[in-house]
Amino acid sequence: MPAPISVVVIEDDPLFREVIVNFINLSPDFHCDRFWADGETALRELPAHPPGLILLDIDLPGISGTACAAQIKHRWPEAPLLMLTGHAEPEHIFEALKAGANGYLLKHTAAKQLLEAMREAMQGGALMTGEIAWRIIASFRTKPANQPAQEEETLSHRELQVLEKLARGLAAKQIAGELDVSFETVRTYIRRIYAKLHTRSRGETVAKYFQMRKK
Repeated sequence: MPAPISVVVIEDDPLFREVIVNFINLSPDFHCDRFWADGETALRELPAHPPGLILLDIDLPGISGTACAAQIKHRWPEAPLLMLTGHAEPEHIFEALKAGANGYLLKHTAAKQLLEAMREAMQGGALMTGEIAWRIIASFRTKPANQPAQEEETLSHRELQVLEKLARGLAAKQIAGELDVSFETVRTYIRRIYAKLHTRSRGETVAKYFQMRKK
């Protein structure tokens, strides 16, 4: 049986931090024994404890969670990083995704969905809740697109199907079930989509999708 994946939590709310750490340690797949209340301490002490997976709040004392995320991803670009926060405003979402976050979840996300997001992040994907996906949609409905919808033509019909389901907030396993293909096939499609759209994360890809769809 593989060893549990090491998770670090950066969260300044002591009650929520205790809840999330205890929840992680109840899972057989993950273990958390490193957590910090601010980004500066985390960045100073992390080198001695390279992260397997990072859960990070945006609203931290001192350096913001978004700035902390950017520094973490600069040092450990392959380390999955999920924002777990109470902020659902589009500007916070896009700032976090631009900083390199692999996914964006709200603190009221159901426990089962959080574990699903953590597992998928470790497999190279990420999960955004439907609420976050629709907030992105709303943002693009009220703002003009900066780029013409040219990239869409480079995607195959199946790749477009996968991309649309990503934009709805579905996880790779859910997409595989809806399309009646294997999980690995979906991951291959996602990698192709990233390459064709010149994106590096699910969030960046979804954002570009809505730029493409905006007429």
